[in-house]
Amino acid sequence: MLDFCTTLLDCGLCDLGFSGPMITWNNKREKVANIQERLDLFLYDEEWYNMFPKAQVENLAYSRSDHRPICLYLGGLDHVPPFHGKRPFYFEPFLLKENECGEVVQCN
Repeated sequence: MLDFCTTLLDCGLCDLGFSGPMITWNNKREKVANIQERLDLFLYDEEWYNMFPKAQVENLAYSRSDHRPICLYLGGLDHVPPFHGKRPFYFEPFLLKENECGEVVQCN
C-alpha cells in the first residue's frame, strides 16, 4: 500500500474525497468472512482541479455489483457546500504501520 501512495505522490495525484457511504466494495460474504473496503476513488491532478474546482464525488447505493458506483459532479453537489481552495491532504493512519512511512514523510 505504501508503494501505491508513493506512486500517487510521485504522479501528483490526490483523492477527491467523497460524500455518502465510505465503503465502496463488499465481498458479500457472511459474518467474519465479510470484507468491506473503500476501493473506488476519484484521483485528480492540479491541472484538472484548476479546471473543475467545484467537482465532488458521491458514493451511490449498491446495485447489481459488489462495488458501489461513484458519481462525479463537476459543478458540485447541491446538498454539499462547494469547497473553495486547495483540497486538504488526508493522511491514512494505517500507513504508520509501514516501515518506510517515516522516510517518505521526511522526504516530502
